[in-house]
Amino acid sequence: MKRTLIILLTLVSAAALAAVPQQINYQGYLTDPVGSPLDTTVAMTFKLYTDSTAGSLLWTEARPSVMVTEGLFDVRLGQVTAFGEGVFAVPELWLEITVGDNSEMTPRSRIVSVGYSFRTGSVDGASGGTISSSVNISGNLKVAGMAEIGLNNEAVGSYSLVVGENNVTEGNWSTIGGGESNHTTSSYTTIGGGQNNNTIGMHSAIGGGKQNLTGDTCAVVGGGLRNAALGKYSVVAGGGGTGTADSNVAAGDYSAILGGYRNRATAPRSTVAGGWINSAEGDAAFVGGGWTNHATGFQSAVLGGEQNSASGVLSAIGGGFHNTASGKFSGITAGRYNEASDSGATVGGGGYNAARGKYSVIAGGGGTSATDSNSTIGDYSTVGGGKSNSASGYLATIDGGYSNSATFYGTTIGGGFENLSGNPYATVSGGSYNEATGVKATVGGGGGNTASGEEATVGGGYANSATSNRATVGGGAYNEAANNAATVGGGQSNQATGDRATVGGGNMNRATGICATVSGGYNNWVSGSSSTVAGGINNTCSGARTFVCGNNATAVADSSFVFNDGRYDGNIGQVSQPRRFIAIASNGTYFYSNAAASLGVVLPANGTAWSAICDSTKKVRYGQVDTRDVLQKIAQLPIETWSYKDDPNSIRHIGPMAQDFWRLFGLGDDSLSISTLDPDGIALAAIQELAKRNEKLKEEVALLRSQVQTLMAAKQESAVVRGSK
Repeated sequence: MKRTLIILLTLVSAAALAAVPQQINYQGYLTDPVGSPLDTTVAMTFKLYTDSTAGSLLWTEARPSVMVTEGLFDVRLGQVTAFGEGVFAVPELWLEITVGDNSEMTPRSRIVSVGYSFRTGSVDGASGGTISSSVNISGNLKVAGMAEIGLNNEAVGSYSLVVGENNVTEGNWSTIGGGESNHTTSSYTTIGGGQNNNTIGMHSAIGGGKQNLTGDTCAVVGGGLRNAALGKYSVVAGGGGTGTADSNVAAGDYSAILGGYRNRATAPRSTVAGGWINSAEGDAAFVGGGWTNHATGFQSAVLGGEQNSASGVLSAIGGGFHNTASGKFSGITAGRYNEASDSGATVGGGGYNAARGKYSVIAGGGGTSATDSNSTIGDYSTVGGGKSNSASGYLATIDGGYSNSATFYGTTIGGGFENLSGNPYATVSGGSYNEATGVKATVGGGGGNTASGEEATVGGGYANSATSNRATVGGGAYNEAANNAATVGGGQSNQATGDRATVGGGNMNRATGICATVSGGYNNWVSGSSSTVAGGINNTCSGARTFVCGNNATAVADSSFVFNDGRYDGNIGQVSQPRRFIAIASNGTYFYSNAAASLGVVLPANGTAWSAICDSTKKVRYGQVDTRDVLQKIAQLPIETWSYKDDPNSIRHIGPMAQDFWRLFGLGDDSLSISTLDPDGIALAAIQELAKRNEKLKEEVALLRSQVQTLMAAKQESAVVRGSK
């Protein structure tokens, strides 16, 4: 059926070509599903598409009653619904037919060239005349000389073309495409349309609009109202307004204004993208938009916002309100009332911030008034944020916080409130009312702390001070390290005022001597050099290289050890002789020589001599001692008087030599020393042996006495007998 349809359509259309009717006769042959021709009336819908299967629908015509006789039907397409101008302007057209409620018939049928008899291929040989209706030309129209189309137009310039009304093409090879009262003054210029537009510069162009002007070579105005492209190769894309002052003016060579109104691009290569009352006055300056923004520096830029000014060379402002970038290479990202006034200065945002040092940076912060301003006065200084912070030193840095000041080069404040870093390389990490005023001094945090010495440090706490070189206070409150390399670890109201003195912590402790140390405790005082109070309460040490611990102990001698358990008040160390070990332990003193604390010696409470640990449960027994053997060995043991070689006083002693003792008894650790335990045992064994011998002698003496008494009695009796005779 498709082949039959095409043949019929071609034959009928060709016969009607001369009259160019606005309809197409269409005949077809319609059968039922088994192929029998229909004799009936049916509804049919005709559609034209740009593609054989998909494409765009360009035209539709519905026929509710189409008579079919012996399978044949005949309709005029376009009789019910006109085709319109654009239907046959596409490369291909495909006809789709739907019968009644059935789905569309496939495939679609292509409309071939005869169906395009609406459009004329050429008008070669025409000698003139008047056309009163519309003429559509798809190919090229060639006109030799000037051409005027419309009313009251003047094509004055050679080879010029003017269309519209009251338009004048004065320049050679100029064109006015339409509109009214437009004027091309110079050659090679173009006005697309509009009203009262004027092209003065050669090769300039105006696309449309009203009262627009191109005043120099190759200038372009796209449209709008009262716009002027006055510089060479300048462009105004559009915009403008009803008043004279509303015009956009691109006065610089190669300048451009893309839109908006009352915008000015006065310098070469300057650009205003849009907005209101913006100006790009520096060479290659750029304003993106916004209101009352000004880019006056060389290659400066303001991207948007309101009342911003970029006057420095290569300066830039991203947006915001009333920001000023006046330094070379300076930049402000956003915010309001911010200032970047020196070379390379940068403000990220915030309010009332001022980056006044070379290459200084303020990331943001500030506030609602000038008193909230963050300020970077020092070159290469930085403020990260917060408000009322001032980095006035070279390379000074404040990370944030409120009302902090970094006043010398290399100083740093991490944050906090009312902190001061006031000497080269000084640092305050945070806190409030802290001051690091010494060179390379540091305050870690806390409140009211001061590090005024060179390389001094206060870690934190409250009201602590490190006032001398390399002095340190770790923390706590009201502590003071006030001499070279003095240290207070923490606590409260402690003082380390001696050179390299240390107080570890506690309360109200003082280390005033050179290299003196108070580990902790309460109200301890060390004034002796290199001396130590390990802790406790109310201890005093004035001797050098002396160690004191416990409670209420006083040491005045050098190189001594003093301990008081605090049970008794008294100046137990108030002796002047140096190098002594003095201790009060009212419940006894114990020295152990092993980890289990089972071996050692004891000075018991109120005792005057050491007692060795002799508990039977802590001993291993090896048997009874031969007391006779012990006594014999004692008899062999040399007992001498002697003094120690290294004793400067040559104090004399009496006793055996360790080697002789070891040779005879083999007791103790070695042959170089004698323990008090072994001589005690040996003496007791010898005493036992002597006691045994003494008892035996007593028995022998008693027997002899008895014998003597018996003999004496017998002698007396014998004398009496002789006398009586």
